[in-house]
Amino acid sequence: MNEIEKEIESLLTQRSTHNDNLRYLNEVKAQYGINIPIEIRNSINGIQKEIDSIDEKLIRLNHLPESLFSINILERIEKNRTRH
Repeated sequence: MNEIEKEIESLLTQRSTHNDNLRYLNEVKAQYGINIPIEIRNSINGIQKEIDSIDEKLIRLNHLPESLFSINILERIEKNRTRH
């Protein structure tokens, strides 16, 4: 396995872990209704930014799996770029 393949594998593993964490936090968020603690909201936003960053790297490596690709990913990445 070459370095690019190792990087892709690592990014996909990280993405999966972040996605699991995001799913859990969204379930917790649902339990609060409209009174979501700021810590939960910030954690969700932070994890989504991490996922977007990983997706951007995978796009640059030309390896974002088609099942993960959506126009929303590109929109979120662009939105994050303009914030910085």
